[in-house]
Amino acid sequence: MDLQEDEFSPYEYLTATLARFQRRKLTLESDAINAMSGILQRVAHLARTTLLEGLPVTVFPLMLIFLHIGTQNEGGVRRRHDFPSWSWAGWTGLPTWHAFNRLDLYRNPENFLDWPNTRSWIVWFASRNGSCPELLWKPGDAVSRGDASSSPSSPQRTAHHGKPETPQLDVSAITPSSKQPAMPYAILTFFTVTVTLTVRLAKPLRIENHGSVLTLFSLHDVDGTLCGYLYPDGELPPAPDDRYEFILLSECYNVEFPIASMGGDDPADTRLLYWIMLVVWTTGHVYERRGVGHVLHEALQKPFDPGPQWKEIALG
Repeated sequence: MDLQEDEFSPYEYLTATLARFQRRKLTLESDAINAMSGILQRVAHLARTTLLEGLPVTVFPLMLIFLHIGTQNEGGVRRRHDFPSWSWAGWTGLPTWHAFNRLDLYRNPENFLDWPNTRSWIVWFASRNGSCPELLWKPGDAVSRGDASSSPSSPQRTAHHGKPETPQLDVSAITPSSKQPAMPYAILTFFTVTVTLTVRLAKPLRIENHGSVLTLFSLHDVDGTLCGYLYPDGELPPAPDDRYEFILLSECYNVEFPIASMGGDDPADTRLLYWIMLVVWTTGHVYERRGVGHVLHEALQKPFDPGPQWKEIALG
């Protein structure tokens, strides 16, 4: 593979290598990132990006959207508590960067930089060892290798196509307000929209990858209407009435809804959706990720109480 062919090539190489690496059984789970350090540094050099917990920062919103798949011959998905839940290193199991496929990057690699800049709104901060959060990434920071900057500029709110349509919310806050608890890894802090939806088990989806199986759940609003899908990280934790909190990450790109293989009553069509992340509150006083998925834009109109919120999130 020519790693300098286009902007996407170093990241394509990284995700393919990570998929192979995560099949290995490590003697020490805490060595996950160290064992990949040579590959990570090579990608960072070629892509002219910094790294955070094993993820390239230049296209940070894209790298967060990975799914877990399992096979009959593998031990499933388990949490690695030495690393954050938002990184591939925070889990055992086989990751796949589903968003890359949806961006049609193999034919249109320019979408790789356009998407995070124009389809996302979150200003990401990172806190290390209990320190005050520092700016990590903001829309507009995904730049070509020839234009890469050595340091991020100051956060500014600009109008982006993917910003959630929530006129009833005050979305002016973008800067985290306080220090975060000290953890053995970086904590992400940011503001975004949160919604509460119910989760129902749909069915396993078999994909063409060595007999792999992708577990799928359906999401429903307060009226019981299907409004999205969730790909969980292993088993879901119990929740009252199967209601879970989700954070909106960005706009989706090129996703059919409903998923054709789910046998919905209506024919699948390309509709406006958001990428979302299922989060749970932990005893460490931070949220952790427990899956990703997508919801229709109209899901913001009929979620469960307390309705859509613009909320500060600390994600460990």
